[in-house]
Amino acid sequence: MVDLSKFSHWAYGVFVVPIALGIISTFPIGNVRLLLLVALVVSATWTYHITFAEYRKAHTGIAGTVIIALAIGVFFWGRAVDASARPKSKAAEVLSSPVLPAPSPTPTSSPRQTAPTPKVRSTTGSKMQPSANIPRTPVVGTVTQGPCGVVQIGGVGNKAMGGNCGPAPLELAVRSVVTDDYGPSASFYKEDGFHMTEITITPNQQVIAPFVIVLDFDKPISKIGHTVRNIGAQLGGGPFTIGLHAKETVSTSIGPMHPLILVVWSLDPVTLIGVPHVEY
Repeated sequence: MVDLSKFSHWAYGVFVVPIALGIISTFPIGNVRLLLLVALVVSATWTYHITFAEYRKAHTGIAGTVIIALAIGVFFWGRAVDASARPKSKAAEVLSSPVLPAPSPTPTSSPRQTAPTPKVRSTTGSKMQPSANIPRTPVVGTVTQGPCGVVQIGGVGNKAMGGNCGPAPLELAVRSVVTDDYGPSASFYKEDGFHMTEITITPNQQVIAPFVIVLDFDKPISKIGHTVRNIGAQLGGGPFTIGLHAKETVSTSIGPMHPLILVVWSLDPVTLIGVPHVEY
């Protein structure tokens, strides 16, 4: 029976196990692996000699032979692993890559037309000879340019159409709606029994007066007035300024820096429906 308690000898922990772990951790390196294998053979044989063989040289010789054979096997197996992990050379990749057949020429529907070679007059005779020094330049068709930067190159009978040269479409943005709970514009006064609603409308561009501003409300209004900020107060009126669909004539131009302020009087609080628009 083999006495397994001899594996607890200090020599296994000091020599054999560290060197074996070193072989595993440096396995891809050939020279370091060889040195560690030699050290492993010596330390393992000596450890077996002082433990299991009990200083008997015959037993140590047999164990040493087995250890050497195992070390030689590990060394050559490691070289085989290194060879398989090493990248192939370019010549080996060329030899191992499959040979693809050459692509067959694709017939074309019509022969390719090339520009004629310019000719120069020969000094020795009257015949025209092709010149190899004159570069071939591509022929560019006519350039047709329409209004607002639209360009069309080449073709026959082209009619370049123009872009949008006009200004951006008019947009009216409702910036604020203030009821009488917050106090309307100081240019207008509250009337007993009526609610006041102030609406600020800012256009994205200049709107030239006179024009008509059209507004839709969820409830009918009784009266409407307007002013242009930083210009002055004006009052409106007329048969078209009451009801659900109100129209107010504005005689002063408005713009992004001079928004239109509308004040409406109604029996009930009203809400603006949709986006206001301008009519002329």
